Amino acid sequence: MKVYPQNFIINVQNNFYIDHDEEKICRICYEEDENISKLLYPCACSGSIKYIHDHCLREWIKTKNILMKNYKCELCHKKLFLKRLYIEEKFILFGIYNTYYKYCIDIFLYIFLTNIWAYIIYLIDISNDYLLVNSFDNHKDKFLLKIIKNEIKIGGGMYIYFDLSFTIFIVSMFYYTVSTLLAIYYLKRKLLFLKLIWKTLLCCLFSSSVFIYFFMLYNSVGDFQTASVFIFCSCILSLVNWPLMKMYCYYLNQDILIINDKYNKTEILNATINPLLNLR
Repeated sequence: MKVYPQNFIINVQNNFYIDHDEEKICRICYEEDENISKLLYPCACSGSIKYIHDHCLREWIKTKNILMKNYKCELCHKKLFLKRLYIEEKFILFGIYNTYYKYCIDIFLYIFLTNIWAYIIYLIDISNDYLLVNSFDNHKDKFLLKIIKNEIKIGGGMYIYFDLSFTIFIVSMFYYTVSTLLAIYYLKRKLLFLKLIWKTLLCCLFSSSVFIYFFMLYNSVGDFQTASVFIFCSCILSLVNWPLMKMYCYYLNQDILIINDKYNKTEILNATINPLLNLR
């Protein structure tokens, strides 16, 4: 049976021990002062390297360039006991991958589905006497409608450009709206999330609204050439909407990580080690 010195007070019920004779010195700065920061014993180390100042430990972890929750003591290889002020946010928006082939599959599905939806919109539109095109053509001469009808007769592709750019615009707005609402619904610190994400959201919304910008240009000028520019350029420039959606997904997830790390105060707790039961 192992015999412990009398200067150890062993408390099995509370699962800790106190050594009244040991000297409390920070193993990093070698200071005893606790006025600036309290001395902790955060890991399984003992003896002269048992204690460390709270601020010294935090600065040491920063030099390692790792998250505090992933840090392990270099000597005893034990993780820290941490207490967070707020519950960690678990929501992650799906869409960011770690392999290129997943991005290839993603963009293939995006192109395939948007073309299918654009074709469905085209079929609905022509069956309703070009209701969609008429709603975007406010000029009495109907330049936009005439170009699209003429292109259909001669077998051109202007009507595809128009319906595709409109579909991409609607899909993009739907994605930003649903993604943001889902995050707001699942996150507990909603106001902080909105404070972090609103600039990125506005940037993506404005950058993805090429269809609206060329529509406004056509309405302000109103001729055949501007109508052609509206149809063709809005479609081509709308192709940037897919990477913009991926960018928004990335920054949304990054903002959630920032909420969990930067805006969630972490308290480092003392490790309670029972030398009799060898508990951690």
